[in-house]
Amino acid sequence: MTLAPSTRAALALLPLAAAAADASSVVVGGLRHRGGAPLLPRVEPPELSGPVDGTRRAGRPDFDLGATLRGGEEEDDSEDEGDADERDEERPAPPFPIASMRPYTSSAGRVPSAAAARRRCDEDLHCAAASYRRLSDSSDLSYRAHSFAPRTLSSSKGRLDDDGAPRGEELLPDDDDDDDDSSLAREDGGWETYVSDKEFVFHPGRLVPLSREIIKFESPSDMTFAEARDYCRDHDECVAFGYPATSSRLSGFDNVTFVRAVVRPIEYDGEEWRTFVSNDRRKASRIPRPAASLSYFEEAEERPYRACCGRRDGRVGDPPPRLPDAEEVRSVDALPRIPCDISRAEFQTRYEMTRTPVMLVGCDASWPALKRWKYDAIASRFDNDTVWRAKTTAYGTEDYEEDTPWKDVVEDMAAGKFFYVFDQLERPHGKVLEDDYAVPPMFRDLYHPEYPEGFGPRRWFTMGNKHTGAMPHLDPVRTDAWNALVSGRKWWVLYPRGAAQDEDSVNCDEACSSKEPSRPDWYANVGAHAHRTPYGKELVTPRHVLQNPGETIYVPYGMVHSVLNVEDNTVAITANYGAGGNLEEVWRDVVEDEEDARWYKHMYYTKLDADQRRTVRGGAFWPPEEFLSKGKEAKEEDGRQEDDEDEDEEGAPELRSREGGDAEGRSLRGVSSVL
Repeated sequence: MTLAPSTRAALALLPLAAAAADASSVVVGGLRHRGGAPLLPRVEPPELSGPVDGTRRAGRPDFDLGATLRGGEEEDDSEDEGDADERDEERPAPPFPIASMRPYTSSAGRVPSAAAARRRCDEDLHCAAASYRRLSDSSDLSYRAHSFAPRTLSSSKGRLDDDGAPRGEELLPDDDDDDDDSSLAREDGGWETYVSDKEFVFHPGRLVPLSREIIKFESPSDMTFAEARDYCRDHDECVAFGYPATSSRLSGFDNVTFVRAVVRPIEYDGEEWRTFVSNDRRKASRIPRPAASLSYFEEAEERPYRACCGRRDGRVGDPPPRLPDAEEVRSVDALPRIPCDISRAEFQTRYEMTRTPVMLVGCDASWPALKRWKYDAIASRFDNDTVWRAKTTAYGTEDYEEDTPWKDVVEDMAAGKFFYVFDQLERPHGKVLEDDYAVPPMFRDLYHPEYPEGFGPRRWFTMGNKHTGAMPHLDPVRTDAWNALVSGRKWWVLYPRGAAQDEDSVNCDEACSSKEPSRPDWYANVGAHAHRTPYGKELVTPRHVLQNPGETIYVPYGMVHSVLNVEDNTVAITANYGAGGNLEEVWRDVVEDEEDARWYKHMYYTKLDADQRRTVRGGAFWPPEEFLSKGKEAKEEDGRQEDDEDEDEEGAPELRSREGGDAEGRSLRGVSSVL
């Protein structure tokens, strides 16, 4: 078939290597494909994978970019003209012409400053560049993110066209078509653009390359995500790589593909595939513009990865999700191990101050707990009627029962049934366990032992059988954590600090999960694949860690984490503490507590050394009584508003004095001069 001149001209822009095999059939990685069919195999299980024939996916406009470049010609000789016409009739037309729709630009948003716009783009995995301009009716800026940055784009006012001439609307939709921007200013020009220096931009979906566009295809692949990222970054021709989000094994990928061009649109398929496109603008010429192939996907900023736990169409009798065993977790565990005799000063410098997790070995070498916490020994240490915070078969396995009788725990323990104890050491019978262990000396707590009010001592005894544990969470009151394992083994999933802002962002997404996902559902469908899910500007991936008896893990505050017992007879002691390495956040927590000034006074006078005192005096939360007073006033104002609402509802106004709150606030004045 002879190609039209327009088609030849478009393809000439792309430095694609000619296919080495027959044009109608090519073998890549042992798989044979015909014509222009995509070269990526389906994900296992097959029914979860989308079509590989380039058909439209819901959630994105389906642009035939090749047809646009060809002026509507059909190039694929594997279809006859009638089939092509029928296919085009089934595909809905885009709402606007490609040239004016600018599909790689987000809808309008607002930010308070240019710095906030730059920060927002850097933190958004889907943002290659961002444009912003001042609003006429507000101090805010109008903000738009772009999923693609052309080769000639630079961080400056306005933009440059390919020939170097200014082009003000390069990345932005026409204002006339911008229906969702009616409340924003519409002055001509005034836009500034920031290009993020991140190496890759995330696109939810699957590459559908032609055979000649593929640099490398591995199936299966032993590459880690970091190795795949570095390979594409360092390869002169690599413009993108993609892989299935899940894998049949814990290490590597089921397959990974590296391409030298992105011509066809990336197929959005929900949660099944992930693509990372180079943000190196020297390679951007390999992506034709308008970049319909890299259209902006609005949901990707707020939640780039969907945590799908089980299948919504799952049936009774479906096999349970497969969990990796302890040896599989061990094979990908790269967390450093250090001896427990490290000095307090060295630990604080190397790990606390740098907010780096680590595993300490041998902290429990002399603990009586090694003998006293064995199942047969601990079962007889407590009366049957003592009560514990636990999950048992008698009370249900999903929610804790605060007053579970010890006899129920022992019965499940003896029968090998599901049970899980997670209780603070504050009740009289729990305090018995305090004599069985010692807090490792490197973990020095800056908080008052009773802080926060009514929370408890922040020390927990934990005991359970296989597949018990905790779902993803952040630890409370800005505390670091340590967990010493006496028996059994634990599988930890540690998300990078600050990457997952809260547990909701990585917990099961109701939109794509079974109606009642279980704990194993999360670990099998999300946790097991977390290391293929990079976060942040640097694309740092979560860690898998296998904790063995005699090991104590340190987890800094800000790291969302989960932990699952992968063996029966798992017993541990864990605690949360205010770390000196997290001084700014810890000090902020006690200063902003509007209930009681004693918390920060206790910390300042009895816990902080001279250097730490100088640090807090020079920080943003000094003098402390001002923040305490503001907190009290805000709380009192909230209370007054609630009272006003009650009065309106009941029609019975109440007299109340405000002097008490003001007097209490004044009584705190002058504290900073004493401190």
